[in-house]
Amino acid sequence: MARKSTLCGAVLAWLSMGTICAAGVTTVYVAPDGRDTWSGLRAEADAGGTDGPVASLTAARDVVRTLKAAGRIDGPVRVQVADGRYPMRETLVLTEADSGTEAAPITYAAAPGPGLSSWVAVTSRAYAPPAMGCGRSASPRWPRANGRSSSSG
Repeated sequence: MARKSTLCGAVLAWLSMGTICAAGVTTVYVAPDGRDTWSGLRAEADAGGTDGPVASLTAARDVVRTLKAAGRIDGPVRVQVADGRYPMRETLVLTEADSGTEAAPITYAAAPGPGLSSWVAVTSRAYAPPAMGCGRSASPRWPRANGRSSSSG
């Protein structure tokens, strides 16, 4: 909870300086060497190491939410993700609150360069694909908590 309030504080401090251009694109930067307590409104860390890109997609989403709540988004928003590894402990959840508008679309994109290249497989699965083939039932089989599966039909 402290991390989230620190992030909101950093974004609100940035907003109070009036640095977001209403007519242009607002860019939120994500980089592996960023910090989730920074504003995300700078591509690189400043000389004092007090502000720069955020380090996660979750923090970038929260920055965009804070900007929207403050009424500081009048045009397109681009969340620019630098090349690198971004380990995630939980799924990035986007809701209606994260939607843009026709006049102010919100885009998540790789920064120019190598781009995003891979994902790590999730180790637990809630769904098993249907087991189909010669001599097998075409009915999907759903896993149960006890490890056994049952036909869905």
